[in-house]
This record gives sequence, C-alpha cells and structure tokens, in this order.
Amino acid sequence: MGGWFSKKKVDDDDDDIVEEEEKELTKIDTGDSTAVKYLLDDKVGEYFREQGNAAFSINYTVDNLKLLTMAVAIAVSAGTHFNGVPFPANRYIIIACATFFFIANGLLTSFMWWIEKDIILRFSLKNGDACVVRAKFPKYQEYYNLRIESLANKTKAVEESLYVGKLFDKEGHFDEPAFKKEVEKLATTFSKGKST
Repeated sequence: MGGWFSKKKVDDDDDDIVEEEEKELTKIDTGDSTAVKYLLDDKVGEYFREQGNAAFSINYTVDNLKLLTMAVAIAVSAGTHFNGVPFPANRYIIIACATFFFIANGLLTSFMWWIEKDIILRFSLKNGDACVVRAKFPKYQEYYNLRIESLANKTKAVEESLYVGKLFDKEGHFDEPAFKKEVEKLATTFSKGKST
C-alpha cells in the first residue's frame, strides 16, 4: 500500500516511461467504530448507486420527506425572527413556532430511532417490490452485518456478517474492491431469490 497518490511505472523501458496515478486510498482510524460504520455504509450506498440501472432503482422518497419535514420546521421557526411584530406582542407566535419545530423534530427523531432503525438504503426491484438494505455494526465488535430484505415478502432476505479485520490493513487503509465484491455477492444472492 503506497502513499495517497504514488506513481507507478507501467513500462520498464527507460525511454518510454508511462506513469499512472493510483486510486486514492481511504484511510481511517479502525479503532473508531463509528467512522468504520459510516465508511462501510457509504460504500454500500455507492455500490448500489453504481449498479442501480440494471436490476433496481433507488428510492429516495422517504429521505426526501425527512428533508422536507425539517425544511418546513426550520422555515416555521424562522418565522419567529422575521414576523415583524415587536416582542411582547409576538410571544404567542414564538411559542407556536417553537412548539411546531420541536414536535416536527421529535417526530422525525422518533421515526429514525424506532421505525427506520438500521436502514441505510431503500430500493425497488424492476417488478415493483420495495426492498431495504440494513446494516449493523455494534460498538466493540468485529463483524459488520449487512442484510438485504424485501418489504413485500418478509421471507426473501439475505444476510452476511463481514469480518472488518479483512477489509483494512494495519495502517487503516480500506480495501474497497474486496468489500464491494462481498456486497456484490450478497446482492446477486438476493436477486436470485435465495434466502439466508
């Protein structure tokens, strides 16, 4: 594993030296389990975005609704600042806007904690079935659990536990091709309809 952008000789002939840039290696502190989980979750999403045209389409509806909910809550709370009524008279407006903001934020947080839980990606198969990708990486554990399941057919699900030690070297460089190969195997198993 070289440096961030080390040069590599492709041709040994001194007259025709061709240099090729290596891909930037991702390096993180492997002792930080949160950083490891975020990196792996991002790479799973990246894989599905790259492969998404053929067998499925990524569904951003729920994510867009969450963003819209917070945008509306922020816009309403900004109304307390720009309403044009002097302070003593606008206290009910401030109370109403702040209440709306905290209710919207509480509903969104509750949805993410108790309903969405560990979902990192939603997608739809070409036949219309809605599916989700779930990921778990408990603190101080060595295995990253990745699960793909159909929301329409609860029995159609595949799960894999990946040993994180095989995905990083001693310096913390991430082996992205090996990880994407594991994700591809899991996605292929799911698309063939096998359950594990």
